[in-house]
Formats: sequence, C-alpha cells, structure tokens
Amino acid sequence: QEIHTSLFPGVKETLERLRKEGALLFVCTNKPDILAKRIVTKFYGSDFFLEIRGLQDGETPKPNPAIVNSFLRQYHLKPEETLFVGDSITDYETATNAKLLCGICLWGYGRYQEDWISHCAYRFTKPEDLWNTYSAK
Repeated sequence: QEIHTSLFPGVKETLERLRKEGALLFVCTNKPDILAKRIVTKFYGSDFFLEIRGLQDGETPKPNPAIVNSFLRQYHLKPEETLFVGDSITDYETATNAKLLCGICLWGYGRYQEDWISHCAYRFTKPEDLWNTYSAK
C-alpha cells in the first residue's frame, strides 16, 4: 500500500499554509493505525499534524465518529468551528454523525454523486479552495 501512495499536487502546500495560519490539522482514516502513521509521516514528517489516527484493533471504522469525537474532546474543539474534510461519502457520513460541517474534495477517489455532495457545506475542486475558504473567515 505504501508503495502506491502519493500526494495530490498542491495538497501539502495548502496544508502548510493553513497550519502556519493556526489551523489545527488531524488525520482520521480507516487504514490500520500503524500504516496510517507510517504513510502520513513519510510525506509530512512526525509533527505536521496534531494527531494521526487510523483504526486500532476492535474499533469500528468511519462513518462511526468515535475517532473524530475523541479529537473534539481531547483538544477541546468546538464542533461549530470544526470542518471535517474528506473525499468520499464515508467522510460525509462521518462528519454528519459527528455533527460537523463537511468539506468534500472533488479531486480524490470518491464517487461524487449530487444526492450527497449537495449536502456538504463546501466543495473543493482544488487544494487552494480549502485555503480560500479558511482565509475568508
């Protein structure tokens, strides 16, 4: 899996910009925890994200919001000030289950059907759209 993983153009630069402006960044994935940490650290280093979490033994995968909810509690985040960003219907459902706004990245691997993406608070067609949304607030 690691061998076939690469970054989409512009994502790292956009996330670096967001982080420098004070955005708190997390990773929540259904990949196994050890693999998620290895892959993300390979591309971003070990201190880029506040926390990287994949699935651990016995955990229920997204759209179960347990990992997201643990981030909210642990870091004292306000749901109304938190945006869940993903690229699939599973991510949209996770955001909904955690009662968070969802931003959907349309350059990912998801199956983008209007029946669910129309309910997302934001649609990002390129990484820079994420920055533009953040900086407009």
